[in-house]
Amino acid sequence: MTNIPPGTYTIAFTKDNYATEKTIAYKFAGNGTDFLYTQNIYAILWMKTTLVIRPFDNDVATFSSRIFRNDPLESLPGTVMLLFGKDSLLSPLNSNSYFYRIDNLYQSVPPDSTTGYSFSFSVKYELLTAGFKHGDKIFCEAFPSNLKVYLQDPVTSYQVLGPSYIDINTYKRIYTGFGNNHSEVKSFILP
Repeated sequence: MTNIPPGTYTIAFTKDNYATEKTIAYKFAGNGTDFLYTQNIYAILWMKTTLVIRPFDNDVATFSSRIFRNDPLESLPGTVMLLFGKDSLLSPLNSNSYFYRIDNLYQSVPPDSTTGYSFSFSVKYELLTAGFKHGDKIFCEAFPSNLKVYLQDPVTSYQVLGPSYIDINTYKRIYTGFGNNHSEVKSFILP
């Protein structure tokens, strides 16, 4: 960078069909030329996904998702994030669009061609804690990615999905590795 006035900047690296990378709160002294660290920019492959919601059983909900490119019978490995909100406009790029998210970050077994990835969780502890109430209509959508990049979250010290960054205005994580890949939006009533 050359001829940049002194200050603190957020620098975004963007390109169509690639995950956005950001350097947040970069301090530039303004003394001529500065060099940025190397950035990893990840290509996002176009993928399709399905989402199936199974009936609740003893307050446990099960959601299945399969990733494929052209053949719906061929499941592929990858990252799947499920978002849950009170509106059908869900997006990993807008942390205000959902109340709860879950992903397959810690699943090491690739999906088979019939079941895909399964997500099971307790209604009482996850959805109710996230701000939903019994009787709420909840919207859910699956977002697949070919990327499985692990980052260390500076706030929680846990591993999180990448590429992503913390929005300095909301202090929420923005996930940029999903592109336009997503399933149909499904909805259900929370028992």
